[in-house]
This record gives sequence, C-alpha cells and structure tokens, in this order.
Amino acid sequence: MTVRAAVWGDLSIGPEEVPGLIDELPALVAVAASIPGARLSLAGARELRVKESDRLALLAANLRRMGASVEERGDGLEVEGAGLHAIEVETGGDHRIERHVAS
Repeated sequence: MTVRAAVWGDLSIGPEEVPGLIDELPALVAVAASIPGARLSLAGARELRVKESDRLALLAANLRRMGASVEERGDGLEVEGAGLHAIEVETGGDHRIERHVAS
C-alpha cells in the first residue's frame, strides 16, 4: 500500500455506503468541515437522527458554531470546510460526540 498526500476535493457519501460507515460518519463530517475548501455531501443517514441523540442536528449546530457552512437535510448534510475556531461542543449526552473544548 502506498499513502500519498492529496488535496481534499468533493466527497459524496451515499445511502449504499452509510451502513458500513455509520459510526465513523460524525468523525468524517468533522474532518471535512475542518479543511478549507473541502465539500462533503452525506445522504441516506437518517438513522443518525435516532441514535443516542440526533447526531445530524448536533453535528450541524456544533460545526456552524465553529465556522463551517452546513446545510442540514432530512437524511444527511452538505458541509463546506473552513478554518474552524474553538468552541465547547454540545454533545446531547451522546457518547459518539465527546464533550471537550476544541483547540
């Protein structure tokens, strides 16, 4: 395997990919949001609304507060990355969205 640096372009995660990534999606969304110019489209992830919290709503709200452009949809998100700033993350009591002060 060879690993190379690359520029993050547009990334689309569709309904067929969601089941294999369901627990990793919050982290992937957060990474995309932190890369200026990155764009991520997530669809088919309605299940994230009925976990320990509404993870889509929490992700959207926290990332907006950090400076990312986020459009929330019924089954996903559209995220455009930006230079994020630190906030105290609201977790809604969800173990997948740890409470910490981002730095």
